[in-house]
Formats: sequence, C-alpha cells, structure tokens
Amino acid sequence: MTLHINGRFLTQRLSGVQRVAHALLSALAEREDRPTGDILVPRGVARTEPPSTVWPVAEVGPFHGQLWEQTGLPKAAAGAPLLNLCNLAPLAHSANILMIHDTSVFDQPEGYGWRFRTWYRAILPILGRRARRVLTISRFSADRLVALGIAPAETVRIVPNGVDHLLRIAPNPAVLDRHGLSAGGYALVVGSSNPNKNVPAAIQAVAAAGVPGLQVAIVGTTPLRRVFDGATHSGTPGDADPTVIEVGAIDDGGLRALYENAACLVFPSLYEGFGLPPLEAMTLGCPVVASNRTSLPEVCGEAAILIDPDDRAALAGAVRRVVTDIGLRDEMIARGRYRAAVYTWARAAGNLREVLAEAGV
Repeated sequence: MTLHINGRFLTQRLSGVQRVAHALLSALAEREDRPTGDILVPRGVARTEPPSTVWPVAEVGPFHGQLWEQTGLPKAAAGAPLLNLCNLAPLAHSANILMIHDTSVFDQPEGYGWRFRTWYRAILPILGRRARRVLTISRFSADRLVALGIAPAETVRIVPNGVDHLLRIAPNPAVLDRHGLSAGGYALVVGSSNPNKNVPAAIQAVAAAGVPGLQVAIVGTTPLRRVFDGATHSGTPGDADPTVIEVGAIDDGGLRALYENAACLVFPSLYEGFGLPPLEAMTLGCPVVASNRTSLPEVCGEAAILIDPDDRAALAGAVRRVVTDIGLRDEMIARGRYRAAVYTWARAAGNLREVLAEAGV
C-alpha cells in the first residue's frame, strides 16, 4: 500500500523533531523493503531538501502551516496511511501513523506559551486515540502517553532515536579558537532557556566543582542570558569573568568538535522524552554527568553518572570526579561508546518498518 508522508517538517526551522524526521526517513529510504509513496508538502512554500529522493515530493492544497496540515493535507492523503513524525497530524484523516515525541506539554506546561500549550493539550489526545499507531521514542514517553490517556497501550510503539549522525560529519575545531576554549579545559552544557533544561544547575555545579581553570561552554539555539541566575558569562562587552562561555547555535561540525574536546557533558535536565545530547557525547568520547529523571536512566544506562538534578553538591562532586579521576574518565568513555553504539538510525528505521507493516503498509 502506498504511504504518504507529512512533509510539513521540510518547511519548518530545523530543531529536534525535524532532525529526527530527516534522519529516520533517510535511514528508512536505504532499506530494500522501504515502502512506496510520496512526501506531501504545501504548495509554493519554501522548504529544505527532502531526506531522500526515493519518494517524490508532491505540492498539494492551499495554505501553509497548521491550516494546511488540517485541511489540504488530509484531502490529498485521501484515506491512505499517512506518516506524521513531528507530533501533529490532521484530525480529519482516518489512517494516521503519528510520532509523539514526549508529553512535556502535559507534564511541564510552564515551559510553553499558553496558545501552544492549549492547542497541543486539546489536540494530542484526539489524535492519539484515533491513530492507527502512535510512535514514541522511549519507554518513559510510552508509559506517559498511556497514563495520560493520550493513546491506548495497544497502539503505542517505541522507536528510539539514533545517534550516529554526528559520526558522518567532519569536526570543525575552529569553534574552540573562536571562543577561547582549550581541549579538556571546559565542561559542555547543551540546552536552552527552557526551565526544563536546568542550565543554572549545570553552571553552578561546574563552579562548585573547584577544578582550577575549568570553564563552562553553553550551546543552545536561544539566547541564554536570562537563565544565568546572576552568574557572569562572556560574550557581552564589559564582562570580566570568562568562566561561562555562551557559544550559541552552531553547526554540527562545531558541535562535534565541542563534544570531542570537552572535559565532560553536564546535563541536569528536569525532563526529557529521550535525551539526545548525552548519547551524542558518549558517541564522541565525552563522559557524561546527567540527571536521574524521566527518560535519562533508560537511555544512558550505566554509561553516565546519574545525579538528582536538585542536589547541587552531588552534581558538583560528580563533575569533579569525572574531570580529575583519569581512571574513571577512561572507564566512562569506554562505557559511553559501547552504550551509544546501540542507538543507530538504521536500527530505528528497522523498528519503524515493522510498525508500518503492522499498519498495513
């Protein structure tokens, strides 16, 4: 049976869920048993290149954005299976296969604007209960979808993310020189100003670790000044304390270089549906200190030091041990590489293909 793919993600800014859609479809396209079909996009809207050329891109319907997704898309899909990988799908379509990455809009609503929060909390349970299959990225997220009544257990399937995408990209070490960073001389924080990312706890943990000269490098797509809780940081004229370096948004080559040269990744997130940065770090030989909440124990296993994110002293102690204990550091790097090797996009595509077969594709 022909599979239609919701291509709205090609018209959106490339963030987490869009990256997953690109990587997952790229890996699915490489399989000999890939389904036949097409990628449906709004007519006349600027878009990025599709993840593969094996499925033609078809421009359909008027409008764009959510209005297109709820009107033009279901008309074009016309009852055939429709794969939606970015949390939303058309209400009027009867054969959705929908990936809902997490339930943070229910569990952590304070991290969202009221319009976004109201819309998602209203539409997700309807979509989840009507879908042929609901995909998600961890056992934690699957359990939350069922517990919150968003989807029935019999339709939920887990398709964990892959993490091997960074291995295909050459590192760009110029980012270190640009920000005055040296190999092994900084702890890396990957996050944003969303309160769930708990960036202030990471900054304070590194400062309290008491490792002479250890800096904090923060990567994120959102300006982070408002999350610093009074900590000083570089990047603004007149700042005197270089302890915290705000790198901002960077390309994947720069991100790979930062992981490979960091003393450790500090990731005290309060909520994750999966938690890609810890596995990215492990893949590239960077030891990880992470939160012990939500999906992170499931994803990291014993390859990270897992700490209560509210215990600032324990976080600081973990950072200090990882940076100063060479034996522990080497052991964590080996464990991390072994753990991360399980999470490949090829494996994710295999899981997705099984779900599509269940749904009649």
